[in-house]
Amino acid sequence: MEETKFKYGCYNNEYYLRKAPDMKHEDAVHIVLSVKKILDEHHIFFMPMFGTLLGIVRQNDFIPYDHDIDMCIWDKDRETLVEIIPEFEESGIHFVCCVEPEIYTFQYGTANIDFYVILPAPRPYAKRMYTIQTHYISKKYFKAMEKVDFLGTQFDIPANPKRLLKYWYGRTWNIPIDKRGDYDPGWMIHIRIARFWRRGIRYIKRHILHTIK
Repeated sequence: MEETKFKYGCYNNEYYLRKAPDMKHEDAVHIVLSVKKILDEHHIFFMPMFGTLLGIVRQNDFIPYDHDIDMCIWDKDRETLVEIIPEFEESGIHFVCCVEPEIYTFQYGTANIDFYVILPAPRPYAKRMYTIQTHYISKKYFKAMEKVDFLGTQFDIPANPKRLLKYWYGRTWNIPIDKRGDYDPGWMIHIRIARFWRRGIRYIKRHILHTIK
């Protein structure tokens, strides 16, 4: 895995600082179906997330103004994903960069696909929470899965996806908008709460418990 990281420039974070181009629909369709074929062959479970899941549930298509495709994989499959990068390259899908161990990005034409790794949350949240790109999210959203028809095939998505989309995008998640970012991100409230409690626990450990000792 170390050799693969070096060969493919896994820490090229400058890629994330560039202005994302407009994504052509045909490029998005090609990269999703090509990636699905490769991952299915290697028995890597993945599911659409964030804006991609929103588009599938709300309009059974990609969101017209979206600039990339979002997928999630489990942490146990992360190393396998890196190991099969040459197969992506042979299909014309280029690995461009990653921020380990959280996100891996591939590109075909104007379409980028980000694989977010679902990681176990640190203590004391590990029993009830996962983290996706440092965002805390309850395990209850991933207890069950269901199938959805998309692009002429079936994809796995979290059961009751509307509940998850409301958590991410707020009560207006099902109202299409004509520009990026115009939504009420409900999950931000949960992130702030988690950070508040984490800081409180650190304070107790450093000051109060130290004084008692």
